[in-house]
Amino acid sequence: MVPVLNMPYEEFRRLQQLDVKPNPAGVELPAYALQELTITGTATATRADLKVTVTLRLQHSGWVRVPLLMQDSILREPPAHEGGGEFFLTCDQDGGGYDCWIRGPQEPIHRVSLQLTTPVREVGNELRLALQPPRAASSELDLRVPIPDAVATVSDGSLTVNKEGGETRFLVNGVAGDFQLAWTKAAAAPVETRPVLRADAKTTIRVEGVRVREVSGDVRLTVTSLRGGIDSFGVRLPPGTQLYPTQPSQTGYRLTEVAGAEESQGTLVQVKLDRPQTEPVTVQLLTELTPVGNGKTPEFEAGGIEVEGAVRQATVIDLVVNEDLSVTAKPGPNVQRTTVPEESRHAVASRYESFRRSHSLRIQVAAQETQVGVDPFYLLQVKPNRVRLTATLKYKVRGRSASTVSVQLANWRVEQVGPDSLVDADTLDREKREPLQIPLKTAAVPDSGEFTLQLDAIQEIIEGSGAVSITLPRPEAKAATRPVVAVLPADNVELTIADTDLQGLEKEPFPPQVELPRRQQSPLFFRERSDVKSAVLGAALRLRERAVSVASHASLKVAGPRLQVQQDLDIRVAYEPLRTLDLLVSRALLDSGGLKIMEGSQALPFSEVTSSEAAGGAEAPPQKAPPTDRPVHVQVDLLAERIGQIDVLLQYELPTPAPGLTGTSLMQE
Repeated sequence: MVPVLNMPYEEFRRLQQLDVKPNPAGVELPAYALQELTITGTATATRADLKVTVTLRLQHSGWVRVPLLMQDSILREPPAHEGGGEFFLTCDQDGGGYDCWIRGPQEPIHRVSLQLTTPVREVGNELRLALQPPRAASSELDLRVPIPDAVATVSDGSLTVNKEGGETRFLVNGVAGDFQLAWTKAAAAPVETRPVLRADAKTTIRVEGVRVREVSGDVRLTVTSLRGGIDSFGVRLPPGTQLYPTQPSQTGYRLTEVAGAEESQGTLVQVKLDRPQTEPVTVQLLTELTPVGNGKTPEFEAGGIEVEGAVRQATVIDLVVNEDLSVTAKPGPNVQRTTVPEESRHAVASRYESFRRSHSLRIQVAAQETQVGVDPFYLLQVKPNRVRLTATLKYKVRGRSASTVSVQLANWRVEQVGPDSLVDADTLDREKREPLQIPLKTAAVPDSGEFTLQLDAIQEIIEGSGAVSITLPRPEAKAATRPVVAVLPADNVELTIADTDLQGLEKEPFPPQVELPRRQQSPLFFRERSDVKSAVLGAALRLRERAVSVASHASLKVAGPRLQVQQDLDIRVAYEPLRTLDLLVSRALLDSGGLKIMEGSQALPFSEVTSSEAAGGAEAPPQKAPPTDRPVHVQVDLLAERIGQIDVLLQYELPTPAPGLTGTSLMQE
């Protein structure tokens, strides 16, 4: 057990027991990608001193467990880690070797190095080194033994034997599983004359259609010799891939297609250099891809290019896809998807990589469908003679961009569709409403495909019918959420909605938090059911006349010969708004000029209403001057249409009554 600082034992056991399983291709990236494994060192007759270096990339955040295995090996020095973040090493309790735990950034490369001592066993005249390394996309063993003419065999991978002075160097590519290297002294060492090649390929596949020459490839090969010079090498193209008739300028090399190759094996291209090279050689190939297989959807081989004789090959494949097409990738067992660099994401749809010479990446190409999703919200404002609809439609378009969207609007008169920045009003036909085709300014639609439209429409209510029936709009979309409907009656409209009046609707128990116009009545919320094709809201309708109630209380204060009065009027207006307030005031009080009418700190203007004005403007017969004890009609301007509660304050003064006078006699004085 290796102690770990700042981590409880329970958390350590939870992390240790994580079941790291590869996900199916295309579902999600694995927690890590083990890209390269290199083992270097020397061996004697009893032991091997090794340096094991693992190169990996994290695909998930948080702690990630990376099994390094290497059972039967002893750690000579503390492990080393490059790449940032946190790191520690543990031993598997069940004898599974070493486990590496890393928490760090996802994008950078992480390197872990272990200095190990592993036993070498003698079996007959052979010396054997047994290893249990982790599986990596690319793996290599470089081991030196103090025998000048040793020969060797390996259980897996490809072996190259080099003589270097008094030592023999073993180079093995493809170290994995239960690996074993056995060597012994030989009478004569084999002579290797062929160059040892390493290839790095960068392929860009452009998908512009499904016909011939609409899927093409640009292959950049860099071939390096690990031993000896290069004068030529072969490139095997996968079935369905041919060289494009016109190739770029071939400086320093010539391309020749080798005849006689079977179609199932693909085309072999011979690359002949003008002169042997010891430095890396870069070659460009332009290819065209034709469909392979007999499926209904055209399928192309986007990978599969191999440099023959290469002991190591790394391939990066970028897919550049026309926005009107859909590509489905089917990576083979040696291919994995990786992250596209930030600077290339505007052009590259996806990137794949392989660290084996033999690999496959099939792609299926189809015309991309326009998939429209919409999230509707309807506000119905019910007035005495009409219903006003305000529909908010939040669209999400995937695939090919949409030039129009459609909404079924039976029995509605379209007033406005916006915003003007998105809707092409010049080509909008408001009279055609089943469906209403809403043309879009495609250049203004965001690249994300997400935008919001607002639609205003009117439906008339038959006068005196006492009922209303509203057919809700229906957007035409592949995926639509169930619309929420807010019903907001006018203050003088009383709606009675029975369950039998709801067709395809149900009451919404959790209304959304939306801002609505203020009314005396609370809004009613409904949601459309998912099992209906159309929804209708019916209700009984009753119009209410204005109702005004007033509560009054006054406070009196004696100030010498005068009585100061503050009279509060608590006015409640229901159903219809009120603009003016009518009061009866004594003539003496009105003529005194001491009457003030206030709402808060705002003085309200008022004036006397004459008998002719009260009679509707008709000329009234002349009358005698009214006596001072007769109340007069005063009209107060509330400055705006008002409904609900209104608090009005009257301030005035009266003479202080003589002792023994009643309140009634006071008002008559």
